[in-house]
Amino acid sequence: MKLLRRLNKSWQKVQRDRHIRAQDLSLTDPEYRLWDLLLATYDWDKTHTETYGCVETTDRELAEILRWSASKVCRTRNTLTKKGLVNLTQSGLYNLLPEESADAPMQ
Repeated sequence: MKLLRRLNKSWQKVQRDRHIRAQDLSLTDPEYRLWDLLLATYDWDKTHTETYGCVETTDRELAEILRWSASKVCRTRNTLTKKGLVNLTQSGLYNLLPEESADAPMQ
């Protein structure tokens, strides 16, 4: 799985206020878990012009990591899309959108 390579034992810089941001965005627990996983795996390299700010994966891959069904990932992604946090730009390419109450996705 290509996505699992991004979840290796390296460290990640995260915002300490991400839980408060999630509360401000009224995220449910499943929405927060999916949003946090996408933030942990998105492409932060600005030289990758086509995939910067995106996660290249499938609902099935995300479901395996989260131990959910692919349909739950799809439903949860759709709620994040309605809240303006995620956009499925093409099959398997999730674009993380900056929410109104904060800056661009965490690095």
